[in-house]
Amino acid sequence: MTIIGIISTNQRFEILKNIIQKNSNKNEITLININRKSIENLKTVKFDIIVLMDFLEKFEEQVDKIEEICESIKYLIINSDIEQNHDIFINIKSNIITCGLNQKSTVTFSSITDENMLISIQRGFRNKEGKLIEVGEYSIKINPDIRTKLNEILVAFIIENLEKFLQF
Repeated sequence: MTIIGIISTNQRFEILKNIIQKNSNKNEITLININRKSIENLKTVKFDIIVLMDFLEKFEEQVDKIEEICESIKYLIINSDIEQNHDIFINIKSNIITCGLNQKSTVTFSSITDENMLISIQRGFRNKEGKLIEVGEYSIKINPDIRTKLNEILVAFIIENLEKFLQF
């Protein structure tokens, strides 16, 4: 079982949770929203993946707890469209994957049309089994209801490739 912690607002967490749960085997993944209220209760949880989709400035007093949670993770997925003013992840030894609409992201969109989205992997990364997810473009079809949730789609795509059980 994979435990994924998502640092985000409740609304963004629910959107991402819905996308992932519609496309995955629910028995293989557990999603936990990490927010200012829940972080105290999560000290003993061993996360496999942490997804940063919100500003860390909201966690000003709890930055050390986030650092502690991230010490043993395998992957850190960062929404690179939000500017972070912390060097909290400088000593993280996990695999860091950035995603967003900017050109420097590991994973971004190269084209968005009414029927398809082309996701571009600009730097390869390895999944949990060690298989290289190669640089290139990947076409996906998305339900029109979530077409505007671009960052959530990118995160779900990355998790799909890390876990190899989601299907768009």
